[in-house]
Amino acid sequence: MTLRIGVDVGGTKILAVSVDGDGDEIARLRRPTGWGGDAVADGVAAVVADLAGAAPEVAVGVGVPGQILPGSGVVEHALNLGIDRYDLAEGVAARIGIRPAIDNDVRYAAVGAQALRPAGGSLAYLNLGTGVAAGIVDETGPRRGGRGAAGEIGHVPIDPNGPRCRCGQRGCIEAFAGGGAVAERWGGSAPLPVLAVFDAADAGDERAAGIRADVVRGVEAAVRLLVSRPTSTRSPWAGAYPRSPTGSSSRCGPRSPHPPAHLRSCGRCAWTSGSSSRPATCPWVPWAPPFRPRRAEAGARC
Repeated sequence: MTLRIGVDVGGTKILAVSVDGDGDEIARLRRPTGWGGDAVADGVAAVVADLAGAAPEVAVGVGVPGQILPGSGVVEHALNLGIDRYDLAEGVAARIGIRPAIDNDVRYAAVGAQALRPAGGSLAYLNLGTGVAAGIVDETGPRRGGRGAAGEIGHVPIDPNGPRCRCGQRGCIEAFAGGGAVAERWGGSAPLPVLAVFDAADAGDERAAGIRADVVRGVEAAVRLLVSRPTSTRSPWAGAYPRSPTGSSSRCGPRSPHPPAHLRSCGRCAWTSGSSSRPATCPWVPWAPPFRPRRAEAGARC
């Protein structure tokens, strides 16, 4: 019998589970996540070796944040792990002689969630952890994208004046809604910083209420990205959307409720955040998520 081991690598912990041929759990191990490619490989190799014991046949799957080059085992841009580019499959194999299958952790979770849905169909799974990412599954299986980046929505900016993100940009979804970003903004040593923020907001703490509002704002933007699915094969994080936020299928879309999420004022008309609606003569129209305004084309009916 082949012993199967699944490993989930998160920003703060590595959790591994071994199962038998029927899928029943045998044992599980948990350990802190190291920083950097070699440290992550050390942690994965350690939990796999402990769970595998003397088993003659072992199959290992590892879910890890970041962009996974399809079929390679190479992890890129895993910012919460300190990895820019690292061959994790090769690193683990060099340590224990077992080469694991590597894929994005949230993509694996989406496949698992899809398997539990009796209706089938497509599914978008939004994961809120140390970072923010999504997994997308349809009738053909998980969507990976040409470079394995499908679902990496955490670093889509929604506010150019927002908090600084670990990726170097400002106002990314993850900078608003990621657990790591919330912990940095809140400070302190609470073991569950997001819960601490929400509890403090409930108790009337104004700073906590502001951080909580930003969390909601980031999650809202992520959900809007996922439900505004394009009809073409172009990525919704890099290409044009076929629909406006209001659901119209026209090229520019009708003027959607003003203001877009990140704008405080309009550079082309007198609108400010205190105004109830945008002047009808304003030449700017909101785009679909991430809501970067664009100029209406000459002659376009918006």
